[in-house]
Amino acid sequence: MGKSELIDHLKRNNGKLDSETWVDLAKRFEISVNSKYPKDSQDYNNSLGDTIRTLWKRETLKPQPSGPYQNLKLKKAWEVQRKGGIVETLHSYEVDDSVIAEDTQKQLLDSFKNAVSGIQTLTLVKHQLDTKRCIMLPISDIHIGAVGGTLMSQNVYNEEVVKARFQRLVQELWLDYQVYGPFDRLVINDMGDSLDGYNKNTTRGGHTLDQNMGNREQFDVYFRCFKEFIDTIVSLNITNNLSFIALSNGNHDGSFGYTAQRALEIYLNAKYPEIQTYITADFITHFTYGRHAYMLTHGKDEKYMKNGLPLVMDTKTELYLQRYIDAKKLKGDFIHLVKGDLHQLSDQQGYKIRYKSTLSFFGGTEWIHTNFGPNRPGVAYDIIEENKREVIKKEVYFE
Repeated sequence: MGKSELIDHLKRNNGKLDSETWVDLAKRFEISVNSKYPKDSQDYNNSLGDTIRTLWKRETLKPQPSGPYQNLKLKKAWEVQRKGGIVETLHSYEVDDSVIAEDTQKQLLDSFKNAVSGIQTLTLVKHQLDTKRCIMLPISDIHIGAVGGTLMSQNVYNEEVVKARFQRLVQELWLDYQVYGPFDRLVINDMGDSLDGYNKNTTRGGHTLDQNMGNREQFDVYFRCFKEFIDTIVSLNITNNLSFIALSNGNHDGSFGYTAQRALEIYLNAKYPEIQTYITADFITHFTYGRHAYMLTHGKDEKYMKNGLPLVMDTKTELYLQRYIDAKKLKGDFIHLVKGDLHQLSDQQGYKIRYKSTLSFFGGTEWIHTNFGPNRPGVAYDIIEENKREVIKKEVYFE
């Protein structure tokens, strides 16, 4: 006897019979709980009854598997209360991210390789520099395909808006060039969650999403917008060197996002052989520039850190990052950690590590505003000199 037999009994009778109590059922099916109260005391029985009630409630929340969920395993179900007192049941499914885009990856990437095989290559113009500066440009949580424009966020979001925001970013970089002159290096970081999801679900948790684009349209918009952005940057001749670093372990797009990032990499490698590209599924990656070392992460790792890195660094997080620094023998007099995921800006200096949670390019939905607080769409980036501690912090907000 145990929980499974109890659930079977409740299913057969469509719940508890009038003649039964939850405590009677617990004892009959040999269910017990850890409690500070002595067994058979009233407080213990109350705890036991609450446990059985909760167990049955969770079971009744489970949907009948159908449609896109029929081959997925339910991870959890829970209830939320919407405005007006309406109670809605939400479900989370376990999804095997490794096969999400397997059927489309080869076709898409093969077609891109063929398309760019004869493309004319271009080189970056090299400027004579008196001072070597680098722009560290994290572009995080673009969420192409997400639905904005809810009551609280007022965030209309589509391909036209994504393009306009990239153009706004180009204008700001051009102004930086006017102020500081040509840069030694521009590092563009795709921080993950650039695509909102696959088949209207997050690839990691199987959360159902409201979306205004299908899979292929999300892919196409990502490629077109990033291609146009980088082509424009190169044409402006504002930097001697350019790097593209992409994190493919986002909790929304996973291997689907990797496919889009890889297609962009194929194009960049063909047209601009000088551009350094790197795509990784590691939870944390890093690069160095002069005396500066940057650790980059989307911020939420399913295997080791399901709850993700916090908005503000605590002692536990600082120790975790220090272990990474030690393990990788990361050298740098000025060490920075930049993360995405939470769609909010926070920037603090710890004892050895500067800890920055960066803005979301997308901004948020009403759900994000309700659960994580108000936020504005934008990009927060750094301008650093090769051998100086000073960091020029720039923030670009999108209206």
